[in-house]
Amino acid sequence: AAEGTERPGAPADNQFVDGANLPPLTLEPAGLASRGLSFDLMQLIFSRMDRCASIILLPQLRVFKQLNTLQADGVTLARLAPERYEYLAYTATPLVTLRGYLYFRADWPADKVINSWEDVRGLRLGVVRGRYYPEEFTRAREQGVFTTVEVVNSTQLVGMLIRGRIDALPFLEIEAKQI
Repeated sequence: AAEGTERPGAPADNQFVDGANLPPLTLEPAGLASRGLSFDLMQLIFSRMDRCASIILLPQLRVFKQLNTLQADGVTLARLAPERYEYLAYTATPLVTLRGYLYFRADWPADKVINSWEDVRGLRLGVVRGRYYPEEFTRAREQGVFTTVEVVNSTQLVGMLIRGRIDALPFLEIEAKQI
């Protein structure tokens, strides 16, 4: 990416959207991406074709609305989801495999096993406003299996977990390692 991937003053040939505040994938809270793994990857790919690409950072729910209404050329990284097949074409081989975990405080009982959302019944989970969460999580949330506290970025969630203001948080492993 450091090999001169931009054509100064050139407009973007391809307009992508991506979720904001997803370290290390995207690092800015909004606007145009200028750093992060997604930015570096798109600059590297498109510079090899002598093209420019830009990435507009939005809350994740707006990302997919933009894609579904053809307001963007693509998304840099997106979870495989059957409901998206009607408006997204995925690469044959994933560029990145993201794993999600439920993170607890260090004083959480070590013998407590979590196999389903039902196993966290009654807990307060932290979430990032506007971020996409899997269907099973959303369904359990709507059914009142657990309550959620919404914040605007991931760093806030980690602080809340450390201070005991939430009981757990669903997080991507790559994001947790970055923080």
